[in-house]
Formats: sequence, C-alpha cells, structure tokens
Amino acid sequence: MHCDHVYSFSSANDLEATLRHFERAGFLRCDHRSHHPKGMLTGFVHLTGTYLEFITIEDEAAFLRDADAAEHWLRRHPRPYGIGLHTYNIEETHRHLQTVVPRTPPIVRRRRPEQPDGPVTWAFAEFPAAHVPGCELCAIEYLTRPRTPNTLIMGPNTIFAISGFVFCTDTPADRIAVWARTLAAVLPQCEQKQHTLSFGFQQFRWITPQEFEQWFDARWIPADSRYGELCAVQVRAADLRTAAAALQDGGFAVRHRTAPPRLYVGPDPDTGYAFVVEPGAPNVLLTVLNQNAVQVVR
Repeated sequence: MHCDHVYSFSSANDLEATLRHFERAGFLRCDHRSHHPKGMLTGFVHLTGTYLEFITIEDEAAFLRDADAAEHWLRRHPRPYGIGLHTYNIEETHRHLQTVVPRTPPIVRRRRPEQPDGPVTWAFAEFPAAHVPGCELCAIEYLTRPRTPNTLIMGPNTIFAISGFVFCTDTPADRIAVWARTLAAVLPQCEQKQHTLSFGFQQFRWITPQEFEQWFDARWIPADSRYGELCAVQVRAADLRTAAAALQDGGFAVRHRTAPPRLYVGPDPDTGYAFVVEPGAPNVLLTVLNQNAVQVVR
C-alpha cells in the first residue's frame, strides 16, 4: 500500500483557474472531473502513482446541508486535510484496522454520482479520527481501475510523485505515538525514527509551529478543525533547479536549502498546498510501485 492522493478545497471555487495555476507551475493537469456527495466537484494534478486533488462546490445547497463544521472551516481557510491510502484489498485492510480499532466504520462502496446504474467504482475504509489525529485518512480500493504497470508521469517542473506528508503540532511526540499504533496494523513495515514514520518510499513527519515558520517563512495558524494539522506535501523531483524555476514562474514562493538539498514551497493562497521538494530518481520509484502491484496480482 501507499498514499496515492491528498485533497484540499479551493477557496476561489474556480476549478479551471486552480488547474491553470498549477499547470503554469509545471504540473500535469488532468481534464477529468469527479462528482462527489455534499455538492463537491473535484479536479486533479497527476503524478506517478499519486495525485493532488482540488475540491470545489457545484451545489451550494447540498454543501450547506450535508458538510460538517470542519469542512466549512477548511473551505474558508483551505489547507490539505485528507489523504487516500491505496490498497488492492479493502476487506483485508479493514480487517487489519479492526485489530487496533474495533469500532472502525464499515466499508463504504460508491458509484459515480453521474452513473447511478453503473459499476461500483470505489470502496473506502475510514480511519476513525481519534486514531489519526490532525488529518482525514481513508483506505481506498479502485474497483474499476485496471491493474496495469505504473508509468512515469512528470510535468515540466520534474516533480514526479508524492513521497510523504508533514504535520504541524505543538505535541509531535504525542501525535506520532497515536499514528504509529494505528498504522502498525495496516503497514507492518512502518518504521519510526524520532518524529518520522517511514513506509516504502513514503513517510509521515511531525514538526512544530516554530519549524514550520523556519521552513516556509510563514506563520502557522492552528486550525479550528480536527483535520487541520496537515501542513505540507512532500514530493520528489528529478531536478531541483528545474523544479524551483517552474514553481517560481507559476507564482509559488520558493525557499532553497542546501543541506540536505530541498525546496520549501508555498503555502498556496488558494488551496493551502505547501510542498517540501526533495531530489529523487523516477526509475527507483517505478520499480517499487510496480513490484507492489505484481505481488498483489499474483
């Protein structure tokens, strides 16, 4: 399994403008749109085996009626707040999660709203909020997606994959302890080192507000939301110099660090996305992703 996507609201509520903004920064936009409950319409930026998702509202009445207080706050003050954990076997993942969280909600299966008589498209297993504090996390199986090998998806900025997530809190040791207990059930290969949990090619990391301000030259604003601690998306780029130039051309604020080499980018005013960009080799990532898929298919 790996975390294959992250999502955030667009405060401008203009999906086309948001996608153009990220396209100008060197990302590869996807022209597909997805309709979701609560009046949501989402668009995407695709990476290798991973993607960024942007939420807009196409039915204000439905959102007003069905969205919870956290979602209303996050729409007004956007920041990434939810992560999808891609699994090839939702029943097995759900069963493993129940060993540490017995009251895990049942699996939810959904069709595309625009195809009510079509095939079941997704199956979700939600992680209870108390066991993954600061972020919405759900396992997802794509039931109609063919299991074909991943191919390299990399835009002009050379960013090619999501490699992790950064959380901001005053109590990183407490937070990582809770997450470590939960993830051990579904990601047995997960390893902890100080305030970082690593699994496969990805990691979760917890930092303090002071560290956030040092990284991004921006003040951390605590969220009035149980999902508000996800502060940055970690990504890999084939060439940091190219990535920095493209992101700056697209209007993102970019800060350079040389030891170790990385970029601190954002936060983006419209979506709240901030990035930690690190160097990486696309072929290495493809090998890991496709080995995982082959093991399941066999």
